[in-house]
Amino acid sequence: MVIRKEFEDIEHLVSEALSIDCEYGVSFIATYEDAAIILKEVLSYDDELVPFIVEIEDPSFDGYDKEYIISVNNGEVFCEKFYREDRYLFVDDGVYFLLPDCSFECNYHVNHSENSFIVKVSFDDDIESCNYCSIHDCDNGIVRDEDGNVIFSLTIGN
Repeated sequence: MVIRKEFEDIEHLVSEALSIDCEYGVSFIATYEDAAIILKEVLSYDDELVPFIVEIEDPSFDGYDKEYIISVNNGEVFCEKFYREDRYLFVDDGVYFLLPDCSFECNYHVNHSENSFIVKVSFDDDIESCNYCSIHDCDNGIVRDEDGNVIFSLTIGN
């Protein structure tokens, strides 16, 4: 499922995301600038979160200018390059927060099963149009079928 959600800022995004109870974990897909801020917020959110694998470097250092994936699962934090060996990784079930500067291709590399949810993040009132969302009425975390019946709802915060 794909939904759109607007957040005040990255701090609010991280707070809301880490409050979700998901057995498969919560992940953020973002370019370096946002990923560095998200990682800092995640690690300062809860003293019990343990950085397990963290690989992130300024693009001016290693030339990597694509997305990172930051995952939080079972109290462990992982951060790694989302694009490796000339292709994006494929990721399994979970809740994925896709930040605005991400390539559209990232959407296709999340497992679209009944246990996967993609939240397209926006930080202002100007939400870009999304063909999937305009067809499926995904605004505010609700997906409806062609008859208007709610088939999925993801509650994030208030």
